[in-house]
Amino acid sequence: MIGFYAIVIVLSNWLQYKMFKTFLNPYALISFVYLFLIIINNYIAVNLYGFYKVEDITILYLLFFLFIVFLIGILFYIFSKKSGTIRLDTREYKLLISNRKRLILVLFYIGLIAKYVSLFQTIRTYGLDNLKGNAYGIFAHIGSFATILLPFVLIIYLQNKWKLYHLFGFILVLTNILIFGGKYVILITMVHIIVFYALINKVPTKKIIKYGFLIVLLSFSVFIVNYVIRPIFEMGYYNNNIIVGNLKFAFKHFFYYLLSPVIAMNDYFVNILDSSQGIPILFTVPINIFKAIFRLGNYIMPIYSETVPISYDLGTNVAGLFSEAVHTGGWVIAIVYVSSFFSFVYYFYLKMLNYSRNISLVSYLLGVVMFLFFCNFITVSGVFLNIIYLTFIEIMLRKKIVI
Repeated sequence: MIGFYAIVIVLSNWLQYKMFKTFLNPYALISFVYLFLIIINNYIAVNLYGFYKVEDITILYLLFFLFIVFLIGILFYIFSKKSGTIRLDTREYKLLISNRKRLILVLFYIGLIAKYVSLFQTIRTYGLDNLKGNAYGIFAHIGSFATILLPFVLIIYLQNKWKLYHLFGFILVLTNILIFGGKYVILITMVHIIVFYALINKVPTKKIIKYGFLIVLLSFSVFIVNYVIRPIFEMGYYNNNIIVGNLKFAFKHFFYYLLSPVIAMNDYFVNILDSSQGIPILFTVPINIFKAIFRLGNYIMPIYSETVPISYDLGTNVAGLFSEAVHTGGWVIAIVYVSSFFSFVYYFYLKMLNYSRNISLVSYLLGVVMFLFFCNFITVSGVFLNIIYLTFIEIMLRKKIVI
């Protein structure tokens, strides 16, 4: 089955490459990631760590949803051909960044200040050892602007390398993200920056592949920092036995983190929650925003209380967009839900290719798509709201706003 799956993925990606002239497209990112992870799991991790195999029927379910994504890409491509040929002229977007530099930097530094105010608030409330996932309040939301504007600031710095304080601000934001320790925030942010740079500078396919390996290396580095280096600072001393143990744990946990959602699809595709419990989870963020505005309380938590086994001694409660959508909404709603999201993604993706617009938004969306194997990030407020913020920022950049 894996051989059949690999052939389908390679051939379908060849067709999309012929259309978009790049592998930096939504279908390629999500399909190749799944192909890579399934091969790693079924041929390596199963023997190395005793993980369960991704079953053949699960691979067929996955192919069904990937076909939907593939079909959406083709339909949007055909539709876009009515308005012109595919092109991406990044000179216009670079000029836009230069012309709106002041607006970008004002929002960025306001966000930077807010991120550190939020950090001190969180330390005071939860303590230094409990920062992960506990950022809260208005400053945390304002701080998101600094995160999503990092690619712009990088381009501005590269255009004005003598202004080192922009580089310093860039590093401060990344440091803040690392301190909070949210792995998905770190990884999506890094992919956002790398993809944005690749698109802006029209990086060729070979270099894109190198960037892909760099992303894998960065992903592993996050685990080394969190589970090996960070404990050294927390303990205040170096202990070789503890470090070796932490290193072994980091390796296993890295594979667990990457592969457990893929294995969990075995259960999530076939076990569907009651609709009254599951469907609200799919729309967690808008429902919670509504409840917050009207102070209704009783917020939805998009976290599944029960875990499913991925080996004899390990379990997980995340399984990626496709199977989580089926698990919470059933097959019909899952198909509509997935189709709607990828229609949104491909709409802006084709706008970027045809009119050189929304490059940062598309880069962020591609970063999210790349990690949809892990969980349904549409239900995560930190991701959902960043997409909304970036959409408005892209609009603001094209408006005549004087600061």
